[in-house]
Amino acid sequence: MTRSTDTTKLWLKLLLAERGRSGVLAALAEIEEVDVEIVEKELDELRERKSNVKPKRKKTALELLQDSNVEGHKLTLMKQLGCAYESKWFLTEMWRVRTFLESHGIKADRLKSRSDALPKVVNVLHRMSESELSNALSELHRTERGDFALLADQIMGSKQESSKTT
Repeated sequence: MTRSTDTTKLWLKLLLAERGRSGVLAALAEIEEVDVEIVEKELDELRERKSNVKPKRKKTALELLQDSNVEGHKLTLMKQLGCAYESKWFLTEMWRVRTFLESHGIKADRLKSRSDALPKVVNVLHRMSESELSNALSELHRTERGDFALLADQIMGSKQESSKTT
């Protein structure tokens, strides 16, 4: 929130504490030159509208894939890649997600998070052939240990090699 919004809320809280709800509503009605009942009605409508708005829950990869009309082995591969994506084993970082999507012709410059990108990733998986999905999954298993483990192996390997030479 902005500073002016916070300040306004603080002033309103002080007014409510000092004058009470009915006093603040009466003053507002007088300023707006309307009846207090109209102000109360609008306030109740605002409260009702706010309570009816429910946050939209994002679907998981499995939920998105259930909506697709794919069956058999391809669906199994897609589910494995979808679960790997959600657990950050597949397309581990946002730059990789963007690269993956753009390599399949989907604009990814406005995506802010991996969860925002999930429907687009599932869409690309849906368009991929079974062999492409198998290749992506085998690549995933080949690098399953992750970037940090590979880096650690390289560091440890270089230390072992240097200790052998001395």
